[in-house]
Formats: sequence, structure tokens, C-alpha cells
Amino acid sequence: MISHDSRNPRPDQPDRVRILQFTDTHLLAREDGRLLGMNTLQSFQSVLELAQKHPWIPDVVLATGDLTQDHTPTAYGRVREQFQTFSQNVGKSDLQVYWLAGNHDDMSVMLEHLPGGPMQSFHSFQCGNWNVILLDTSIPGQVEGKLEPAELARLDETLAAFPHHHALVCTHHNPLPTHNEWMGEIGLLNATDYFSVLDRHPQVRISLCGHVHQEFRQVRKDVTFISSPSTCFQFKPHTIKFAIDEIGPGYRWFELMDDGTFATGVLRAEFKNWDYKPSPGGY
Repeated sequence: MISHDSRNPRPDQPDRVRILQFTDTHLLAREDGRLLGMNTLQSFQSVLELAQKHPWIPDVVLATGDLTQDHTPTAYGRVREQFQTFSQNVGKSDLQVYWLAGNHDDMSVMLEHLPGGPMQSFHSFQCGNWNVILLDTSIPGQVEGKLEPAELARLDETLAAFPHHHALVCTHHNPLPTHNEWMGEIGLLNATDYFSVLDRHPQVRISLCGHVHQEFRQVRKDVTFISSPSTCFQFKPHTIKFAIDEIGPGYRWFELMDDGTFATGVLRAEFKNWDYKPSPGGY
């Protein structure tokens, strides 16, 4: 069954859709909880404060997975509270935040404790001349991702239902290899199946993901594959083994034009309150 948002949010400027993406927030149940020495709540707040000063107010927000680290009800409630405060601070009480699960999330807990306020669990929505589709690539208990046959079928059906809308498809896991050799086995395992669906629908313009905690951009068959920085710590690019970068947390913005072209960029917060502590168990 295809789940669409029938409210069809409309942008202030009819020729473009304005989106902000926040990803890999890794919030914890404790407000003072730290991951690799970083208070992920404080870093997320610093990014939201920066985004509140963005030159324009977003039409919608995308939250692309790993919203929590410990997948507790308290942590998901904190995610919702932060986005609720953000919507109030930008003066848009009806702002909608569309989310998907990452490898550190628990979908059952998310569905019970995350929705409410601005948080929307629709699988897709249409805004302007664009069709935005959110896919679940999470595998319970696993770091790597996979698109189950039902999700691939939903993607195919949703694209077929809106053939004249340009499409932006969101996953948590990266479909293409990134700059990091060590991440080679924890991306989207069945990326070939994903590509086969995209290749049948020429209106797909963007494939957007989180997971990799860094910027990445590559074009495959006229589809631009993009990843974004985390709102907490970043993975150092061009590494063979796991390594943390010193660059700050950030978010990504999009302006999607009616003709299928788009502009995008990343802005980063200056977050200095971090005492990096390597963990033998990863993150």
C-alpha cells in the first residue's frame, strides 16, 4: 500500500520547493549523554540554531535516520521536542518533518513515540512539481542496510503514480561507495536492486542519504547521489580505517525548481564543546 501525504504542502514561491535536511542526530535518553565524547543534544541544538538563521524558511524538513543512538522513548521524544521548538522559532507552526529510520533506530519504538507535533511518518509527499519518497533501509540489529522487496515495490509504484513529478528519493544508507574504504560493507547491500527501479523512471533527479557523516556527491545515469554531514561528529573522508574528522556538525539545504533543476549546499555550526574519546566498540 502506498502512503502519501494528501495535504500536499505548498511553498511560498510556487516555482521552487525549499527543504532542509538534518541527519544522524544520535540523541540519547540522558540530556547529558555523550557519544565519542560529544553531547549530541547540544551539537544538534547548535545546528538547529544555525538553521533558524537560514535566509529562507523551509517548506518541509527531512530527518534521514539515526535520530537516536539508544532508540529509547525518551530520546525520540527529545527529537520531537527539538523540531517543535525549531518550527516555533522559525515562525512556522505547521512545519512538517518527514522522517525515516537508520541503523541505530528502532522502527517499532519510533512509530509509537516519535509522531506528534511536526513529525510526519508518511512514506511520500508531493510538494510543488516534486515527489519526495522516503524508504526504510534499516535491518533490525544490523549496521548495514537493505531494501526489502516490499519497499522496492512501493518505490516503483510511487514513481509510476507520479510520472510527471520530478523525484527526490531518500534512504538512510548510502547506495554508492563513499570516500571511506572501511564503510564499504555497511552501506545499502542491494543497491543494484535499487538502481534497477530508479533506471525505469527517468523523472528521478536526486537520491539523498545520511549514514556516512560527511558530504558526498556523484552522478549516476542523470541521478545525483548526495550524502550530508551529521548534526554531531563527522567521519574523516579518504580513510581506510574508522577515523573522526575535526570539521563541525551541519545540515543541508535544497531548492528544488519546477523544471527539475536544483540547488543545494551545506552549512556547518561552530561547535567546540567536544572532548573526543575513541571507543573500541565503534559508535
